[in-house]
Amino acid sequence: MAWPSNKSCAEPRALKSFARNHRPVRVADLVAERRTAGARSCIATRGIWGALARVHFRVMWVPVSAQVYPENLARKRTAITTLPCLLALVLTASCTPKTSEINEPVVAPKAFSATGSGKMSERFWQAFADEKLDALVQSALASNLDLKSSYYRIVEFRAMARKEGAAKIPTLSATVGAQLRHPVPFQNDYLRLGLETSYEVDLWGRIASAQKAAVFRAQASEADWQALRISLAAEVCSTWYQIVEARAQELLLRQQLQTNEALLTMVQSLYDGGQASSVDELRQTQVVSDSKTRTLAVEVEIATLRNRLDQLLGNVPHTLKAQGAGPLPSIPGLPETGIPADLIKRRPDVQSAYLLLQASDRDLASAISNRYPRLSLSAQIGTRGGSGVTLFRDWFATLAANLIAPIIDGGLRRAEVDRVRAITKQRLFAYGQASLVAIREVEDALIREANQAERIRFLEEQVALAKQSYAQLEVEYLNGIATYTDLLTTLSTEQELQRSLLQAQRVAIEFRIALYRALAGGFESEKERQ
Repeated sequence: MAWPSNKSCAEPRALKSFARNHRPVRVADLVAERRTAGARSCIATRGIWGALARVHFRVMWVPVSAQVYPENLARKRTAITTLPCLLALVLTASCTPKTSEINEPVVAPKAFSATGSGKMSERFWQAFADEKLDALVQSALASNLDLKSSYYRIVEFRAMARKEGAAKIPTLSATVGAQLRHPVPFQNDYLRLGLETSYEVDLWGRIASAQKAAVFRAQASEADWQALRISLAAEVCSTWYQIVEARAQELLLRQQLQTNEALLTMVQSLYDGGQASSVDELRQTQVVSDSKTRTLAVEVEIATLRNRLDQLLGNVPHTLKAQGAGPLPSIPGLPETGIPADLIKRRPDVQSAYLLLQASDRDLASAISNRYPRLSLSAQIGTRGGSGVTLFRDWFATLAANLIAPIIDGGLRRAEVDRVRAITKQRLFAYGQASLVAIREVEDALIREANQAERIRFLEEQVALAKQSYAQLEVEYLNGIATYTDLLTTLSTEQELQRSLLQAQRVAIEFRIALYRALAGGFESEKERQ
């Protein structure tokens, strides 16, 4: 595929790794209903939080020359107040969020209404054994602009996941400072170099939960990318076979035009011999004109379908050259449909809904953890001097810790928990709906394909009967037994049935494509294979 060569933009792996590593979907395993019952045990301790709302302790080592900086002698001390911090941690240990289970929104049936013995290929379009179609699908997967846009959504969400994970690593900064005062004495001038670091201790898993939520969203974007690839391949197949059917219709209409013109010649000969009326000649002339109009309409349809195929391949109209198309292919044997539970785990769109549900669950955990105290650590080391000569003579270092607990926020954090919990409920039912749609699409395709096969069989019988009727009436018309109206009606019926049969055969292929699309679970690209 023609993806950017930048290594940071490498194609994501196919979602079959999800299906391989993903355990059976059990929504009951989600930590979606995080209750704050544990926080109720903290009510008795809330009076203490007023004193411990901001506990600060600092260890400072300042061996600085008193002759150069006499004011620093007052700062040379060690103040360690760790006891309040330990007490705060003990009091908040009982405030860990509790979890409870919820039931799955959809119970999948044990089996589908029908199944076959054929093996379902990941590259389902190759089941039609059409080399031209295979080349078109590969070109679309490499050049479609919507697919490229979806790919860079994966890059975006992966960057967001790295951004959230950065909070788990301490930050380190370098500081450089200089001060020159005039006309105050020279000793007020100074130079300063140092390093500063800070780190937030993830006591309640708030940072880890936020990072996991971002990772799940990145995985969901990969699932969306895979679902779009499947949809794109199916749409290319559908458009291609619409073009094949339209060209077959064009060929059939030209053959019917020749038949109608031959009949018009025969009617004119009979009219010249006094065996037919002028009305018969006029009606047959109208039939010939109607055949020409239908042919022009099909030519327009072929041109617009070709433009649509160009768009799917990422090209401007009229880029794709006219390709010779043979007859519509025969439909392969019915593939093995498997069991609905496996379909739910395999379909990328259902996987995306499930991953978004997991992301909302982690967001909920992060929102609950945000109501608890935060502990942050910071350290600094540096040197300071009045000139370059004395810059590295005296060093200083500091270590500080801050414990901050919310007391009054106007219900802000509780409202955020309620909001995220509502989103999690929405994601839960969206996942259930996606599962229902996946199962319904398979059942719909099975029913439609079975009924379409019956319809094609009936149409073939009707076409054969119409041909026999027309051949018999043509002889009777020449012998003056049948009327022109009977002959024209039979011929029009036969031609309409022929066109309907072609359309029905193409619709049957559409239903098989829909079945493949409903059963598909993603496929690897050429780059991923390499």
